[in-house]
Amino acid sequence: MSKTYTGVLLIVGPILVILGYLLLPQNAPGNDPTSFADVISAIAGGNSTLIDICLLMVAGGMAALVGGIYLANRQHAASDKEEDPRTTWGGLITIISFVGFISTIGIIAAIAGAVESANDAGDVSGMAAAPTVAPILAIGTGIQAYADIFFGIGIAVMASAWAQGSVHDRNTSYVLAVVGVLTVLARVILGLTGAEGDITAMVGSILYVIATISFVSIGVQTLQAKS
Repeated sequence: MSKTYTGVLLIVGPILVILGYLLLPQNAPGNDPTSFADVISAIAGGNSTLIDICLLMVAGGMAALVGGIYLANRQHAASDKEEDPRTTWGGLITIISFVGFISTIGIIAAIAGAVESANDAGDVSGMAAAPTVAPILAIGTGIQAYADIFFGIGIAVMASAWAQGSVHDRNTSYVLAVVGVLTVLARVILGLTGAEGDITAMVGSILYVIATISFVSIGVQTLQAKS
């Protein structure tokens, strides 16, 4: 039964996260999620119900993925008859990154609320909310950057342990570990070069899609191993 839960959570969790993230209006291609003008315009022109659903998808998906990662680490430890410190610390760092991601969800919800209030007051563009949105978005952008770095470190450390165990597929685990390293490098390099927010978001999205495929693949393999 534990393998069933692990497989399902590793499949459902990341899929919900990536779908919810990609469906948010401000993350549409061509938008800069760090620009308050682009974010306000996207949210003002979007469907408020869809935004709420997407935020719930991301939050629920992260909770499911945390559960899947925990169970996957338990299975790894059980197979090796001892706790691997890499799964312990890697899992902890990954969970810390999720705390940051959840914080950004709250910030997006706050921004959406401010834009909706501006709309209700008669400002169809939502730009009346700019003085409120700009500082909140700046904080959210900073949290997102550090959350990405912690996520990359966490999955790189954790997946490197999985790759050397006997439970999870070695090649897929190595791919996940490489994605973690690339996530950290991309964030650092793009940050140092002052890359535009839309470029950073595009690179991050590609890496997160690959991470999602890797987690889902491990989840599927876990379910297959059960049968």
